[in-house]
Amino acid sequence: MIRGTTPTHVFSKLPVLSADIKEIWITYLQGGKPVLTRDKTTVTFDDNTEEETCTATVKLTQEETLQFTSGSASVQIRLLLTDDTAFASDEVALTVKRIIHDGKIE
Repeated sequence: MIRGTTPTHVFSKLPVLSADIKEIWITYLQGGKPVLTRDKTTVTFDDNTEEETCTATVKLTQEETLQFTSGSASVQIRLLLTDDTAFASDEVALTVKRIIHDGKIE
């Protein structure tokens, strides 16, 4: 991920259909501290009914990616299902790349 850009992050093969998801948190961590969390209101889902899985997609804004510093970061998904079962993914490492001219481009 490059700071100051608008990346789309796709999380595939979540082990449930989207109708079973009561809440989802997609949390980005850097330097041991959460930088941002997206919830169900800002996530797009695409179901695969044959496999009974879904894909969650988030598009980050320039302002959101500018909250990061260059270096390592990670992301983790937590799910709460309609039956109150809770899941968490492993943390996935990502690299945040720098930009030469800082700030939001308009």
